[in-house]
Amino acid sequence: MSDRIDEMLAQKIRALYALTQELEELLPGRHYTPDGYLIGSIGEVWAAKQYGLTLLLLACLVWTAAGANILRIGLAAYPGHLTALNLLLSAAVFLLFQLLIFGRLVKKHTARITGYGQERQFFLKFFDRKSFAIMAFMMTGGILLRKFLAADGFIAVFYSGLGGALLLAGLLFGRQPARQFTRLFSTL
Repeated sequence: MSDRIDEMLAQKIRALYALTQELEELLPGRHYTPDGYLIGSIGEVWAAKQYGLTLLLLACLVWTAAGANILRIGLAAYPGHLTALNLLLSAAVFLLFQLLIFGRLVKKHTARITGYGQERQFFLKFFDRKSFAIMAFMMTGGILLRKFLAADGFIAVFYSGLGGALLLAGLLFGRQPARQFTRLFSTL
Protein backbone atom coordinates (compact mmCIF):
# COMPACT_ATOMS: atom_id res chain seq x y z
CA MET A 1 0.00 0.00 0.00
CA SER A 2 1.10 3.51 -0.65
CA ASP A 3 1.38 6.48 1.67
CA ARG A 4 -1.72 7.86 -0.08
CA ILE A 5 -3.79 4.88 1.06
CA ASP A 6 -2.30 5.11 4.55
CA GLU A 7 -3.39 8.76 4.76
CA MET A 8 -6.87 7.99 3.37
CA LEU A 9 -7.33 5.24 5.96
CA ALA A 10 -6.14 7.54 8.74
CA GLN A 11 -8.61 10.20 7.54
CA LYS A 12 -11.47 7.67 7.63
CA ILE A 13 -10.59 6.68 11.20
CA ARG A 14 -10.39 10.34 12.24
CA ALA A 15 -13.82 10.83 10.62
CA LEU A 16 -15.18 7.91 12.68
CA TYR A 17 -13.99 9.58 15.86
CA ALA A 18 -15.37 12.94 14.73
CA LEU A 19 -18.75 11.31 14.05
CA THR A 20 -18.82 9.83 17.55
CA GLN A 21 -18.08 13.29 18.97
CA GLU A 22 -20.97 14.77 16.93
CA LEU A 23 -23.33 12.05 18.20
CA GLU A 24 -22.33 12.79 21.79
CA GLU A 25 -23.06 16.49 21.24
CA LEU A 26 -26.37 15.73 19.50
CA LEU A 27 -27.49 13.14 22.06
CA PRO A 28 -25.78 14.04 25.37
CA GLY A 29 -25.46 11.59 28.20
CA ARG A 30 -24.16 8.70 26.14
CA HIS A 31 -20.69 7.92 24.79
CA TYR A 32 -20.44 6.70 21.20
CA THR A 33 -16.97 5.28 20.76
CA PRO A 34 -15.70 2.97 18.04
CA ASP A 35 -15.11 -0.33 19.77
CA GLY A 36 -11.80 -2.14 19.86
CA TYR A 37 -13.08 -4.81 17.52
CA LEU A 38 -13.81 -2.31 14.75
CA ILE A 39 -10.53 -0.43 15.09
CA GLY A 40 -8.60 -3.69 15.56
CA SER A 41 -10.18 -5.20 12.46
CA ILE A 42 -9.28 -2.15 10.38
CA GLY A 43 -5.70 -2.28 11.65
CA GLU A 44 -5.42 -6.02 11.11
CA VAL A 45 -6.54 -5.83 7.48
CA TRP A 46 -4.31 -2.83 6.82
CA ALA A 47 -1.27 -4.45 8.39
CA ALA A 48 -1.79 -7.78 6.61
CA LYS A 49 -2.11 -6.08 3.22
CA GLN A 50 0.76 -3.70 3.82
CA TYR A 51 3.33 -6.01 5.31
CA GLY A 52 2.38 -9.64 4.78
CA LEU A 53 1.87 -9.81 8.52
CA THR A 54 -0.38 -12.83 8.47
CA LEU A 55 2.68 -15.00 7.83
CA LEU A 56 4.74 -13.10 10.39
CA LEU A 57 2.02 -13.58 12.99
CA LEU A 58 1.90 -17.28 12.13
CA ALA A 59 5.68 -17.51 12.49
CA CYS A 60 5.39 -15.68 15.80
CA LEU A 61 2.82 -18.14 17.11
CA VAL A 62 4.64 -21.28 15.89
CA TRP A 63 8.05 -20.22 17.20
CA THR A 64 6.66 -18.93 20.49
CA ALA A 65 4.77 -22.19 21.10
CA ALA A 66 7.83 -24.29 20.23
CA GLY A 67 10.09 -22.16 22.41
CA ALA A 68 7.69 -22.25 25.35
CA ASN A 69 7.44 -26.04 25.09
CA ILE A 70 11.22 -26.58 24.92
CA LEU A 71 11.74 -24.12 27.77
CA ARG A 72 9.09 -25.98 29.80
CA ILE A 73 10.94 -29.28 29.29
CA GLY A 74 14.23 -27.68 30.34
CA LEU A 75 12.80 -26.02 33.42
CA ALA A 76 11.03 -29.24 34.45
CA ALA A 77 14.40 -31.01 34.41
CA TYR A 78 16.11 -28.31 36.52
CA PRO A 79 15.07 -29.40 40.04
CA GLY A 80 18.07 -31.11 41.55
CA HIS A 81 20.41 -29.49 38.99
CA LEU A 82 19.99 -25.84 39.91
CA THR A 83 23.48 -24.42 40.36
CA ALA A 84 25.12 -21.14 39.41
CA LEU A 85 27.24 -22.97 36.84
CA ASN A 86 24.21 -24.58 35.21
CA LEU A 87 22.41 -21.23 35.05
CA LEU A 88 25.47 -19.67 33.41
CA LEU A 89 25.65 -22.56 30.95
CA SER A 90 21.95 -22.12 30.11
CA ALA A 91 22.59 -18.43 29.51
CA ALA A 92 25.54 -19.33 27.26
CA VAL A 93 23.35 -21.75 25.25
CA PHE A 94 20.70 -19.04 24.97
CA LEU A 95 23.18 -16.46 23.71
CA LEU A 96 24.81 -18.90 21.30
CA PHE A 97 21.53 -19.88 19.66
CA GLN A 98 20.03 -16.38 19.73
CA LEU A 99 23.04 -14.52 18.37
CA LEU A 100 24.37 -17.06 15.89
CA ILE A 101 21.24 -18.83 14.65
CA PHE A 102 17.76 -17.66 15.58
CA GLY A 103 18.36 -13.90 15.54
CA ARG A 104 19.75 -14.12 12.01
CA LEU A 105 16.98 -16.47 10.95
CA VAL A 106 14.28 -14.08 12.19
CA LYS A 107 15.82 -11.21 10.19
CA LYS A 108 16.14 -13.36 7.06
CA HIS A 109 12.58 -14.70 7.15
CA THR A 110 11.04 -11.37 8.13
CA ALA A 111 12.70 -9.75 5.11
CA ARG A 112 11.57 -12.61 2.86
CA ILE A 113 7.97 -12.52 4.10
CA THR A 114 7.61 -8.75 3.89
CA GLY A 115 9.12 -8.90 0.39
CA TYR A 116 6.26 -10.97 -1.04
CA GLY A 117 4.37 -8.89 -3.54
CA GLN A 118 1.10 -10.78 -3.28
CA GLU A 119 -1.42 -10.07 -0.58
CA ARG A 120 -2.25 -13.69 0.25
CA GLN A 121 0.30 -16.45 0.72
CA PHE A 122 0.07 -20.14 1.48
CA PHE A 123 0.34 -20.47 5.26
CA LEU A 124 3.43 -22.74 5.16
CA LYS A 125 5.44 -20.02 3.39
CA PHE A 126 6.45 -18.55 6.74
CA PHE A 127 9.43 -20.93 6.38
CA ASP A 128 11.47 -21.91 3.38
CA ARG A 129 12.39 -25.55 2.63
CA LYS A 130 15.77 -25.33 4.33
CA SER A 131 14.16 -24.05 7.54
CA PHE A 132 11.59 -26.86 7.54
CA ALA A 133 14.44 -29.37 7.13
CA ILE A 134 16.35 -27.80 10.02
CA MET A 135 13.22 -27.84 12.17
CA ALA A 136 12.60 -31.54 11.40
CA PHE A 137 16.24 -32.38 12.18
CA MET A 138 16.14 -30.47 15.47
CA MET A 139 12.87 -32.07 16.55
CA THR A 140 14.08 -35.57 15.72
CA GLY A 141 17.45 -34.96 17.34
CA GLY A 142 15.81 -33.51 20.44
CA ILE A 143 13.46 -36.45 20.86
CA LEU A 144 16.27 -38.98 20.40
CA LEU A 145 18.58 -37.05 22.71
CA ARG A 146 15.98 -36.85 25.45
CA LYS A 147 14.93 -40.48 25.18
CA PHE A 148 18.25 -42.25 24.80
CA LEU A 149 21.35 -40.15 25.40
CA ALA A 150 21.07 -37.17 27.69
CA ALA A 151 20.99 -36.94 31.45
CA ASP A 152 18.49 -34.65 33.19
CA GLY A 153 21.23 -32.14 34.02
CA PHE A 154 22.08 -31.72 30.35
CA ILE A 155 18.41 -31.47 29.39
CA ALA A 156 17.91 -28.78 32.05
CA VAL A 157 20.83 -26.67 30.88
CA PHE A 158 20.53 -27.14 27.11
CA TYR A 159 16.75 -27.09 26.74
CA SER A 160 16.34 -24.05 29.00
CA GLY A 161 18.81 -22.07 26.92
CA LEU A 162 17.51 -23.36 23.60
CA GLY A 163 13.86 -22.90 24.60
CA GLY A 164 14.51 -19.36 25.76
CA ALA A 165 16.19 -18.52 22.44
CA LEU A 166 13.33 -20.07 20.45
CA LEU A 167 10.78 -18.19 22.54
CA LEU A 168 12.59 -14.91 21.98
CA ALA A 169 12.76 -15.63 18.23
CA GLY A 170 8.99 -16.13 18.22
CA LEU A 171 8.46 -12.84 19.99
CA LEU A 172 10.81 -11.13 17.54
CA PHE A 173 8.72 -12.44 14.64
CA GLY A 174 5.81 -10.66 16.29
CA ARG A 175 7.72 -7.42 16.80
CA GLN A 176 7.30 -6.12 13.24
CA PRO A 177 3.57 -6.80 13.04
CA ALA A 178 3.13 -4.97 16.34
CA ARG A 179 5.19 -2.00 15.13
CA GLN A 180 3.38 -1.73 11.84
CA PHE A 181 -0.01 -2.11 13.48
CA THR A 182 0.67 0.75 15.89
CA ARG A 183 2.06 2.92 13.07
CA LEU A 184 -1.42 3.39 11.70
CA PHE A 185 -2.80 4.58 15.01
CA SER A 186 0.07 6.99 15.65
CA THR A 187 -1.16 9.04 12.69
CA LEU A 188 -4.53 9.65 14.33
